[in-house]
Amino acid sequence: MKKSTHKLSTSVIFLLIYMSLLFLYPEQSLKGVRSGLDLSFSVLIPSLYPFLFCSALFVKSGILYSISHKGVSLFILSFTGGYPVGAKFVSELYEKGQTDKNGAVKLLSYCINPSVSFCFSTVGVTLLKSRKAGLLILSAIVLSSLTMALISFLFGERKEYKTKQSNIYIADSFSSLFVSSLKDGLSAIITICGFVVLFSSLSFIVEALPLSESISLLFGCVLEVTRGVVLTAENFSLPFISALLSFGGFSTLFQLKAILQKTDISFLTLFMERLISAVFSAVYTFLLLKLFPIPKETFGTSSFTVTPSPSYSVSVSLCLVLMSVLFIMGDSIAGRKALTDEKR
Repeated sequence: MKKSTHKLSTSVIFLLIYMSLLFLYPEQSLKGVRSGLDLSFSVLIPSLYPFLFCSALFVKSGILYSISHKGVSLFILSFTGGYPVGAKFVSELYEKGQTDKNGAVKLLSYCINPSVSFCFSTVGVTLLKSRKAGLLILSAIVLSSLTMALISFLFGERKEYKTKQSNIYIADSFSSLFVSSLKDGLSAIITICGFVVLFSSLSFIVEALPLSESISLLFGCVLEVTRGVVLTAENFSLPFISALLSFGGFSTLFQLKAILQKTDISFLTLFMERLISAVFSAVYTFLLLKLFPIPKETFGTSSFTVTPSPSYSVSVSLCLVLMSVLFIMGDSIAGRKALTDEKR
């Protein structure tokens, strides 16, 4: 009872504060929402949705269950699609009875990572104007994740878990498997984009608050990772940028929590794992800079803004969402028709 009352009080307080900020800073909120929508349609949906669909298809088809070392596969795949992909895989494994809560926590400690393209291309080449910086940041994050994996295996709770083969369901046909994976991917991407838009709005409002420049910058960084990297790119603090990318920001944390809601893993657990990983990333970046120094002169001046650069990105994203909706509607109609036929 006390726990539910606490959750209700927290929700009411957040709602009142956010609504007050919306009334006080409507223009900044609109800019943040537009920025979040631009990011969603031009970057997130085209780049993330295919990987979320493939992750669901990968698990539902039973391919992942035939791999002996699932952790290694998830570790590699997490760097292809970014933060939510690893969480989606772990959630699917948990729901299918292939791991328990303890195993899921271990996997999440090293399977939540920014994508290679985001670290190298977006941050390194686009923001910092340095391929070396992008490669160094990516290397530090990989080393951080490997360290988290080593710690989880050496010091984590060792408890043998027998997988529940009866929970593994393989669809009768490829079409039903395809539609089911598509629906799961669509549900995940809508949730992710919703959090990005919300926290982008908050980030722009925070920047307008009468706070000191350092505090405003700190809040902007921890709220939404993309906005945070843009704000800190000109400071050339590579260890801080690496830590920020490993942490992911509160927007990413809430995305992960939404995807993992059926695993009953607490927000505090996710927060602590991301925080520890961020510390390791910063340390490894600092050490790598000692071995492979990158002078500040190699960095370019960043004037990066999140806009839908290629005009076809938005149209492709809208077509993708429309196709998904049509598939879901078709699947729902077919299901109702089958149910009617059975009653007859």
